[in-house]
Amino acid sequence: MKMFKTEDESQKYQETCDLGNAELDWPLDNAKRDLVVNFFVAQHAYQAISKQIEKTFHVSLAFYQQHHRFYVDISDLTHYRMDFLSTTGRFLREAVDATYQLEIWDRESHRKHAYSGEELIRMDCEDLKKGTVVETLTYGRLDCRVRRTFSLQNGHLFWDKEQFYVAGKPVELIDGLMILQQRLTEETVWFSKGLFRIRDFT
Repeated sequence: MKMFKTEDESQKYQETCDLGNAELDWPLDNAKRDLVVNFFVAQHAYQAISKQIEKTFHVSLAFYQQHHRFYVDISDLTHYRMDFLSTTGRFLREAVDATYQLEIWDRESHRKHAYSGEELIRMDCEDLKKGTVVETLTYGRLDCRVRRTFSLQNGHLFWDKEQFYVAGKPVELIDGLMILQQRLTEETVWFSKGLFRIRDFT
């Protein structure tokens, strides 16, 4: 039985149920049937492309999405990073003076936009369709920096490369991550407890 805090909530719920039940007393008209058909077509297309992706990629699209190999658009990236900066990033900022920067090169206007982590919430670049997006996470006191580059195609972001720098010099990504983990271990017990992976901090 569904419980309600107030009588008003109960009444609104009952009105919604009554409206839904009344709709069931009549067959769908042609306009509504057309909408349902469009839904079926879209659903079938989604299932078909999902199977094609898994066959081509050998893993699900979700696997690539979870590893941030693409983003729907710039807003998708900034929302992910704002969430990161408000959680793990806050620890990194306080513990090792970490900073974040997002740079966007617009190929159509030939303009460059740059935003700090604090400025992401105010950025206005969702309408950009073609260019290059670079995000840089700098671990100040650890003298490490990770830089990711994405291609912006039709408004969508696709990962191109990832670079790691130690003391300003480029190093192999795996080596850089190992150095970062070693230096972070001195700042936190999280790694020794096995609670986090190094990727959670990048």
